[in-house]
Amino acid sequence: MPLSVQWRWKTPFIQAPQTDWDKNKTGENIITAANAIRAGLDRKRERERQDKLDQWAEDDRTQRLADEQRKRNVYNQVADSIRGRKDERDRLVAEAEQIKQQIAMLKQQFGG
Repeated sequence: MPLSVQWRWKTPFIQAPQTDWDKNKTGENIITAANAIRAGLDRKRERERQDKLDQWAEDDRTQRLADEQRKRNVYNQVADSIRGRKDERDRLVAEAEQIKQQIAMLKQQFGG
């Protein structure tokens, strides 16, 4: 008699005694705790990195504002200097005109 291909053996059910480790799922709990610790450390590291980036951005912003203020001060000083020289030039031109008038008056007095 040939063997039937569809023959199935009945699989035995073996109840192995469980240790406290298996009963409490200690291994899975340790893995879960380790994953939670890793996630916390990753969040802390990311927060520190973001804080550094924010500090760098703030330092850069402060530096740019200081540079702009320094440029503005230099431009104002140059403008004040130019205005001062213009006033001085106008005063000298007026003084020169007065001297020319005095010379013209003296020429008239002496018949020149």
